[in-house]
Amino acid sequence: MEIETIDKGGYTIVKLNGVLTGVDNARQVKKVWDALDGDDRNTVIVDLKDITFADSTGIATLIVGYKKMKQKGGNLFIANSNSTIKDIFRVTKLDVVFKLFDSVSKAEQHISN
Repeated sequence: MEIETIDKGGYTIVKLNGVLTGVDNARQVKKVWDALDGDDRNTVIVDLKDITFADSTGIATLIVGYKKMKQKGGNLFIANSNSTIKDIFRVTKLDVVFKLFDSVSKAEQHISN
């Protein structure tokens, strides 16, 4: 999995590419949450545009990030998830927890309002 973080000043975009599965990939994402936890950034948009598949370990990693941002008074938003991942969020009722956006730009608009 490839991960890119983009600091946008008041928030961070985390772009994930590949599959969000397994312990090794979860460790990579956890390192991003730990790095963000160590500074003043507390709002994250996770761009899932290039994620082709996610399992329970991958979804749990997103929950960890969400909890870390909430503890800092911020939030974690999901953007660009494909229909399969949206179904996972819906079936697990995580669509009630996460605010889902069709694009990064829509999430950015939400943040700026």
